[in-house]
Amino acid sequence: MDKEYEVGYKKPPKEYQFKPGESGNKKGRPKRFQDFKSDFQAELEETITLKEGNNVKTMTKQRALIKRLITNALNGHAPSIKLVTSIMCSMPVKNEDLSEDLSVEDAKILQDFIERNTK
Repeated sequence: MDKEYEVGYKKPPKEYQFKPGESGNKKGRPKRFQDFKSDFQAELEETITLKEGNNVKTMTKQRALIKRLITNALNGHAPSIKLVTSIMCSMPVKNEDLSEDLSVEDAKILQDFIERNTK
């Protein structure tokens, strides 16, 4: 043992120090538990294969749920219609969705309506 090495506070004897590449935490850091929102999002992002007519398509579960919801709404399923329309109303209106052939007064009225109903 080196005579120069001083054993003391935060200076353990050489034989008790960790060897290079050896960790003091053999089990490692514990895995973090995911919350419900993270689990739900991960589940929606998984891909599945669906058969539409003669075509087989691969898409996320989220996309498949949206397709089913809209299909049900188009087939007249009242709760689906209500849900689709409420989702559509909550989505922001894009400028390119507005028609360019509106008069200045109509555009102002429409913009005022959008501002009042999106707050």
